[in-house]
Amino acid sequence: MSAVSRSSSPNSNSKWSLKENKMFEEALAYYGEGTPNLWDKVSSAMGGSKSAEEVRCHYEDLVDDVKLIESGRVPYPKVSIGSLEALDFKTDLRFQSSAVAALQEAAEAYLVGLFEALSPADSMTRSISSR
Repeated sequence: MSAVSRSSSPNSNSKWSLKENKMFEEALAYYGEGTPNLWDKVSSAMGGSKSAEEVRCHYEDLVDDVKLIESGRVPYPKVSIGSLEALDFKTDLRFQSSAVAALQEAAEAYLVGLFEALSPADSMTRSISSR
């Protein structure tokens, strides 16, 4: 994986280093999507190395990339072991807590969906067996 990524937006020719990407991700995780003046806050959290407009464009480019990957029009990117080693997952507690929260949310959504799918069948079984 390259140490520098380029935004794919036609309106942006901005290069992003691994460090800037990590600061961007951490600031976005810290503030969350619904925060007022989000792009200004993320830009400030990055030390002003990127403008609020560059941050917004970078986010929108990433969202578009995810949509293309999930739609199957673009294959999942290949990740080398070296690029994973560059990320310090073991000591990055914010990543760990975010990952646990995401897993918990996914598990809860799965269980709610499963429960809702089984509830009508379960109530029919109970009504038939009580006759």
